[in-house]
Amino acid sequence: MPVRAWQVVRWKPASFSMNPDDFDFVVTELLIEPGVSPRAETLYPVLDIKAQNNDSTKCIVKVWDKCKEAVVGQHGVANTDKPGWCNDNIASWVQKQPASDELRYAAWYDDILIGFVNLLREFPSEVVPGDKVMYVKYVMTAPWQLKTVLWPRSIHGIGRALLAFSVLQSASNGMGGRIGLHARDSEVEGWYDHMNSQYGNQLFALKKVGVGGPKRGNGDIPDMEKQYYEADSTGAIKLLEEYRRA
Repeated sequence: MPVRAWQVVRWKPASFSMNPDDFDFVVTELLIEPGVSPRAETLYPVLDIKAQNNDSTKCIVKVWDKCKEAVVGQHGVANTDKPGWCNDNIASWVQKQPASDELRYAAWYDDILIGFVNLLREFPSEVVPGDKVMYVKYVMTAPWQLKTVLWPRSIHGIGRALLAFSVLQSASNGMGGRIGLHARDSEVEGWYDHMNSQYGNQLFALKKVGVGGPKRGNGDIPDMEKQYYEADSTGAIKLLEEYRRA
């Protein structure tokens, strides 16, 4: 069974082996049955994280957007605010041609897509000028694994596992495990802040507004108004080490 963030973390220095085969990116699955506690049986499946392909793109375009439409529609009927992820144009993201420095991965559980992450190599570090980080452009949990007004969530820890996978890609690409990212909105900020608190506020070495994201083709620098988070090698490797095989 993997060590989780709220338990004792088996930390090892960044120089320790970063062989991808040494890690299992596990999540927590709660088996829910009518009239039975959702914690009656708990499984720890390992995600199959691999390059995005036609299958993942078709799933996102044909299924992801349908789920989003259903949630948006229900909030419209109830006259309540829809969650922030409903504002994201996921289908457009995955159908765009990737940049030359972009890495795109999809996370599968058996034959079901449950999340994806898009990464950009060699983003300038704000913590150590001159260093580079792996920039987490998008990290998303599939809507059918989010708690909504229409359905519960049965698999937990997808986003955390994908961030740890991003740390591994950073280490494998010569960036020492360092990652940087922007929070989409206050809801996501709360998630990153809570995650940081589980590490004694030592996961992210930096949180500030005014750091732009990767330049767009027209020269614009997006996300200057959003909170930027950066994990240095020490904090990031602590996250990754939770997923090392015992």
